[in-house]
Amino acid sequence: MIGILAEEVFELLSPVGVEIRAGKKGLSNVVETVSVLEVGQYDEWMHEGVLILTTLSHFNSMEKIYKLIRDLGRVKNCLGVHPGNKAEIALDRVAYELADELGVPIFVLPKDLPYDGIISTVLETILNRQKVKLEKSQQINKYLTEILLTGGSFERISLLLKSILKHGILIFDSDFNTIGFPDIKDFPKKGFIERVSNVLRDQTINYQEKNRICQRRFPEIETFNFMYKDQCYWIVAASIFINEEFCGCVVEIRDTEQNDRELEIAEIALTHGVTACALEILKRKAVDEAEHKLNFDFFDDLLNEHYPNEKAILQRAKNLGIDLQGKHIVMVVDINGFSDYRLKNAQKGEGHFLEVKNRMLKTVKTILMASCNKSTVIPKSDCFILLLNLITGIKDKKHKNFLLQIAEEIKASINKSFGQLTVSVGIGSDFSSVINLSKSFHQAQLALEIGRKIRGYDNIFDFQELGIYSFLSQFGKEQLRETCLFKLERLLEYDRTNKGDLLKTMESYLDCNANINKTASKMYIHPNTVKYRLNRIKEVLGEDPFENGEQKLSYHFSLKAFKVL
Repeated sequence: MIGILAEEVFELLSPVGVEIRAGKKGLSNVVETVSVLEVGQYDEWMHEGVLILTTLSHFNSMEKIYKLIRDLGRVKNCLGVHPGNKAEIALDRVAYELADELGVPIFVLPKDLPYDGIISTVLETILNRQKVKLEKSQQINKYLTEILLTGGSFERISLLLKSILKHGILIFDSDFNTIGFPDIKDFPKKGFIERVSNVLRDQTINYQEKNRICQRRFPEIETFNFMYKDQCYWIVAASIFINEEFCGCVVEIRDTEQNDRELEIAEIALTHGVTACALEILKRKAVDEAEHKLNFDFFDDLLNEHYPNEKAILQRAKNLGIDLQGKHIVMVVDINGFSDYRLKNAQKGEGHFLEVKNRMLKTVKTILMASCNKSTVIPKSDCFILLLNLITGIKDKKHKNFLLQIAEEIKASINKSFGQLTVSVGIGSDFSSVINLSKSFHQAQLALEIGRKIRGYDNIFDFQELGIYSFLSQFGKEQLRETCLFKLERLLEYDRTNKGDLLKTMESYLDCNANINKTASKMYIHPNTVKYRLNRIKEVLGEDPFENGEQKLSYHFSLKAFKVL
């Protein structure tokens, strides 16, 4: 509010004989300036916040006066009527009733009171009020600037705002979690702050959308109330936006409703508080990005063995405050088909893809920190690398169950929250030595690569459960592929031409230790069908691949290797 209330205008002018004849429910209207109206055509000059002074001499019918009152009511203005050369003002009972209905204050001026006396008195008060407001604003800005220049902190910002407004202050982030540590004694115990958070979340959903559409650059003050344990509380909230992105809000909470003057001070204080918080957020973001870069470079070197010796990498870890003592294991959470998702949603822009990854990162961190708080998450390309610090003295089987539980929770949470996007998880082996962590990382990557070929996407793959596939992956791929093709090409060609299942039948038969009935049960076919296919395999190959143990091992090996190449 820039001006003064109509009620204050009356208080200023009543000592000089000004009366209020109607429209008392409009005394909360704001007066920002004073204007004289002595023409009949006024539509283009009608705007909010004006005290209109007139003799009504150009309104030669009551209908025109009624229209003027309706127009004033539409923009919440006030009317000051001077009798001019007449003995009495030209208003009747209907005009007063209309003014009462619409909340248009009608001030009746004494005949000997000139316009300039009214204009100078009202405008001087408005200017003085603006001067006080500006001085208060400058004072608050000075204090907040001192806080920012001497290290900042959300706690100090909230304490300063509390000292100004004399009520509890809360600062929330974009997820409506409190930033810093609020002065708890300012609020009722047991769930009050959580209740405030939920109220703000409900109120701000539409507010964020409104600000996004309007592309507002400055904070807009929102006021509302809520009930908590049969007590009504009032909130004045200012949202924090950085580059049109909602980053949180600064909130004053009180157990009595604000009057207009208190709300005016709250708006000034919270507006400056929002600016200070935005600068603090940007500062912390810059620090976080620098720390993230240092940590990312460290883990990239660690997991790819880019360091001279174990002593050197341990010293770097110590300098960064990273604990590498005890057993560790690497887990890789990879987004399935994210390249295809990018192509299909290219019109949404890079900002959308970055937001998706950040939300996923937050999900992974939340789950990981709840289960294993000494662990680290490193985002890289379309995946998240998890370095988990395992508890010593626990049997490997419990570790395995623990890891699978975390992996399943991450996979289920992301698959549920992100619709068409899902993840697969690869798990390496655990190692006590730092120099072996690169092995765990590459095993987790290999588990993803091989596991997806064998079992498809959207799964959890443990390197130690890959069996012969992990062994086969160690060979040179091209040479191994040529050998497998040489052994299997006739069966491949037959299945391709006839849409057959000879390869699948052969693998199942060898997996079942050459047991026909077990093979039939595994493939859900009749044993005679298995026998027929086995004979057909011999015919196609021109030899009996099941003749002896060495022959069976050769074909079994080729079948397994071909699946991972």
